[in-house]
Amino acid sequence: MVNAADDTERRRIVSTYVDLVVYKDLVERYGVKNLAVLKALIRHYVANTTRKTSLARLGATIREAVAVSKNTIGQYTALLEDAGFLHVLPKFSYRLSRNAVSKYYVADPVFKTVAGHSFSPDTGALYEQAVLLELVHRGGDRFFFDEQAECDFIVKRGTKIVDAIQVCVDPEAARERELKGLLAAMTALHLARGTVVTASHEAEETIEGKTVRYVPLWRWLLETY
Repeated sequence: MVNAADDTERRRIVSTYVDLVVYKDLVERYGVKNLAVLKALIRHYVANTTRKTSLARLGATIREAVAVSKNTIGQYTALLEDAGFLHVLPKFSYRLSRNAVSKYYVADPVFKTVAGHSFSPDTGALYEQAVLLELVHRGGDRFFFDEQAECDFIVKRGTKIVDAIQVCVDPEAARERELKGLLAAMTALHLARGTVVTASHEAEETIEGKTVRYVPLWRWLLETY
């Protein structure tokens, strides 16, 4: 990608990667027969990375373009995850749900920024994706929280919830909404501390008896667990 001459060349490289590695790998390794569905799924996940949906809702969306069953959507999504193209973040819940909502992240942000699906920079989504990929690297179980308000990441190690993380590039511009989700997760999961990953803001404050730490993304990525 560094040696690409321009955006057109970069898009061509990404498109070739998807064709030769993702499609070829999945088709040959798993014997995927419905390539139209696989391509539609990949396009959807690239365009909607970081967003939440259920397989039932996703199936309804994909069926607008190509005939497919919910079971096939689930199977092909699992194959994309197994191939390392996709990370699935389930909603945190103490109860299992057959129609649970999850958030889906493509494994490399270059797909969204270069593959022709973005019309403007989505810095928030790129930050959120960077945090997700680092959490994958650090290990443990990862969820998102969504009970009246949403928190981007819940981290579980063993049987213990150890962190709640909200991603907010500019906490001054979205302070009320972002803090509402973080504090809701901290309260529900009995956490005394939570983290807001920002672009540059760095501070710490106590709200409702809980400690909220604001840390720039670059510094958070350098932390060790």
